[in-house]
Amino acid sequence: MTPITTDGRNILLTVEVDGQAYHLEEYDSIRFKGDRPHKYINPSSSLTILHFVISYVSS
Repeated sequence: MTPITTDGRNILLTVEVDGQAYHLEEYDSIRFKGDRPHKYINPSSSLTILHFVISYVSS
């Protein structure tokens, strides 16, 4: 995997939530409400593997 390096960090995935960018490295995680506008961006040409854990709260 060829990470993008920014400020000494190896960025493997960028997640945008409500227009705010979060740059993730290997083993990082992020939590946000799924009803918020969001997208996942792979900043490199290498394969990035994601694991999703989705939890629904019952009313």
